[in-house]
Amino acid sequence: MSSYVHIYAPAPTARLVHAGTCHDCKRRTRFIGVSYEWHGASMTCLRCGRRWEDGEWIPLEFERGARQKSIERAKQSFRRARGLLT
Repeated sequence: MSSYVHIYAPAPTARLVHAGTCHDCKRRTRFIGVSYEWHGASMTCLRCGRRWEDGEWIPLEFERGARQKSIERAKQSFRRARGLLT
């Protein structure tokens, strides 16, 4: 019996920028994110680094500087979706 691993990594279908109030830091801020076909949007608060995927709250990693790393990853993902990074 042979096993295969299928890695599903779709290309983003839309880039999103939204201004609103973050549910985590309770401050007015901007959110950036990307949307994928068959999946909801993945949004990140640019003030506190908290993420939501398809409206669901995603916990931060348990590491030093997790919030700043989350913000940087969101910015990179947004730029990559825009075609600025390869």
